[in-house]
Amino acid sequence: MLELHQVEVAYNKTATAVRGVSMHAEQGKITTLLGTNGAGKTTTLTAISGFIGMENADVVGGEIVYKGRRLNRLAPHRVSRLGIALVPERDKVFDTLTVTDNIKLTAGSAGKARAVYEEFPRLGELAGRTAGYLSGGEKQLLALAMALVTEPEVLLVDELSLGLAPRVTSDLLGELQRVQRERGLTVLLVEQNAAAALAVADYGYVMEDGRLVHDGTPEALLSHGDIMEFYLGTGNGDDQRRSYRDVKQYRRKRRWAG
Repeated sequence: MLELHQVEVAYNKTATAVRGVSMHAEQGKITTLLGTNGAGKTTTLTAISGFIGMENADVVGGEIVYKGRRLNRLAPHRVSRLGIALVPERDKVFDTLTVTDNIKLTAGSAGKARAVYEEFPRLGELAGRTAGYLSGGEKQLLALAMALVTEPEVLLVDELSLGLAPRVTSDLLGELQRVQRERGLTVLLVEQNAAAALAVADYGYVMEDGRLVHDGTPEALLSHGDIMEFYLGTGNGDDQRRSYRDVKQYRRKRRWAG
């Protein structure tokens, strides 16, 4: 349904942030894109959603294709009309508005807004509360609902776990998985929290320095030595005290190649 073919993204026409990325999000499945901070994950999502132009960046190579249509350089509102919605990394909700008013901004009708409360009863309990006073998990849930109310076919989700406790993250991703299954959505989930993402994903890619370095099923990724060491913290103690980049030039590079 959604495919990237050798996509390259550059900032200020000089600094390349995404380098030859080819991947696809299978219809009706959750695909996760894993990587450390600065790996190029968010840039990839903003390129798909059309917001990349607002970041003084551009897709300078390759193709982003949705249902056979090329998305390169389409404006965000045109991408949205095709059925693709983005839950951004930050500034997801309007803090000075109530939960209800946030939902109405994207719902377009009272009926759609009411349906949100049926799908997410917790938001119904918070309907009159100012969004700025919500907890981190409640804000993320509201942001997810605001994207879903547009009835997308593809949902791009950027760092849903950002700043949240592990239990809250697990519950929130569980909600995402539930809605994805009920609606038959295609989801591309960007995450640093590999364990949480792989618990709900059907397939995963790993990105480093703007390149995809590994991909596979959750089971395959969870059994991979580098994923275990650098994302799940189950490797050798000495390696855990060093950064991901400190060791990648030696053993890690050979593993990815294998």
